[in-house]
Amino acid sequence: MALDGKSLIVGAPEKSISGRSQQGAAFAFVAGASGWAEQATLVASDGAAEDGFGTSIAIAGDTALIGVPYDDVSGSADQGSAYVFTRSGSTWTQRARLNAPGGAGGDNVGRSVALLPGLAAVGAPFIDVAGRSNEGTVTVFAGGGSTWTPAAWLSGVGPERASWFGDAVDVYGDTAIVGADYEDVGANARQGAAYVCVRNGLTWSLQARLFAADGAAEQHFGKSVAVEGNIALVGTSSGAAYVFVRSGGTWSQEVKLSAPVGGSHFGDSVAL
Repeated sequence: MALDGKSLIVGAPEKSISGRSQQGAAFAFVAGASGWAEQATLVASDGAAEDGFGTSIAIAGDTALIGVPYDDVSGSADQGSAYVFTRSGSTWTQRARLNAPGGAGGDNVGRSVALLPGLAAVGAPFIDVAGRSNEGTVTVFAGGGSTWTPAAWLSGVGPERASWFGDAVDVYGDTAIVGADYEDVGANARQGAAYVCVRNGLTWSLQARLFAADGAAEQHFGKSVAVEGNIALVGTSSGAAYVFVRSGGTWSQEVKLSAPVGGSHFGDSVAL
């Protein structure tokens, strides 16, 4: 789900549409004087069974970005895409379908999405990079309405094995944070990492690579990410989330959050 002001969008990626199993949908709600009311049901105009529309959601003002990681593109199964919808009054209209340049089957483009006015970030954790399987990327699009153009391509530092870079992504202002929760760190398999990238105009550069101070194998640090201002929050699949604070261009771990009564998968999702 995603929230902006009085607008909320909730994904239902396994919903059947017109008999097509797991095509998926997203539901838009608005808050009024008497509470929350459903405004619209969003579906892809060319949706198909098992697309998983609504797996990831982002909203900024009157624009929504919906991830569809199992969308077949030009015959390539599960290549994935992301759909842009805009709102006029209470009516939502599909405006664009975003695809990663050079995409291939199984990339899962749209597994994660983030949105700012004029900027859309779309994660594809299973894209192969330089022959490295499932290394992953994030494509940054610039534009608005029905016109969006790939403007940047973010990737990790080039680990030798699958890192799933782009399994999670968030953007705030000129800062993006990307989770790579299957990345090996030293001898720790799938400890995971999070990458902070900053932009100057349309040029993005790596500012920091974040790890948990008590990182361990199978931690999956970077399973979820969020950033706002100089604060970043990084979740794991191993029962914790970590807060980082930026001073200048340096990020430092501030605190580790854990569920007071324990519980597996605490940190699978985070927000700021």
